[in-house]
Amino acid sequence: PTSHSSSRSYMLSRVSVVLLLASTASAISLRGRAWQRRGVYGRGRTDMPSVAEVSAAVGVPAPWEAPRWVWSGAWKVHKRVLPHLHSWDRAAPADTCVNLVVVWLKAIAGNRRGEGTADGGAAYAMLPHFTRRVVAWPLCYLYPRLHHANVALRTAYLDQQVERELSAAGQRPTRVVVLGAGFDTRCYRLDIGKTARCFEVDAPTTQALKRESLSRAGVDCSHVTFVPVDFAHSDWFQCLCDAGFDPRRRTVFIWEGCPPPPAACADYARDREISRDFRA
Repeated sequence: PTSHSSSRSYMLSRVSVVLLLASTASAISLRGRAWQRRGVYGRGRTDMPSVAEVSAAVGVPAPWEAPRWVWSGAWKVHKRVLPHLHSWDRAAPADTCVNLVVVWLKAIAGNRRGEGTADGGAAYAMLPHFTRRVVAWPLCYLYPRLHHANVALRTAYLDQQVERELSAAGQRPTRVVVLGAGFDTRCYRLDIGKTARCFEVDAPTTQALKRESLSRAGVDCSHVTFVPVDFAHSDWFQCLCDAGFDPRRRTVFIWEGCPPPPAACADYARDREISRDFRA
């Protein structure tokens, strides 16, 4: 037991050092070629609100305005470190899993206090018990405001919209459908279960990893129906209905951070008909 504990402590220290170095490196303005110094995403865009405006609207601190190469480098580090973070995890991904990267980012934001991003430890609870310490409080403040701050902005905005819709529904039966749910924790931390029935639609492999993580964290999923779907080759709406979804009920759809696959684009006309039915 002592040898195993020492091995795990050594591994954690190595991971902590790697993450700290990555954090420090991404916060330093290094020289680079012209294509590496193009500025932050969205800068100079007139067809979208500025990051500062979005930040003020949702009440969450804005990400650091770093060059694109810094954002890209930080993302690559996240993906490289991920397998080590899940070395002893039963829900470890068999290959690169962007969904797991995002839940780590949400845990960083969720553990930062006084910034409007706290999630009650929902994302943190889904991570491996040992290695998750590298994003615990106060270590979460070691990470510069890059991807986790970006994710926190959109999470805060969608949380506010969902809560507004549920409040407007009052006592009317409501459904919340999360498309491409990944490791989203919205159905568990917003106390939606008291007012709405939730459906999470995602790829079978991703959904299996999430359910394992939820089980490990002891999260109550009784109000959530999991619908495994291959978006690229299946009719997601039919699968949703087969799982007990009633399109006649008031419904809030959430599709966060997922570009639509070809099959979804091909069904756009059909989906517009569905949306008209919902409005009716």
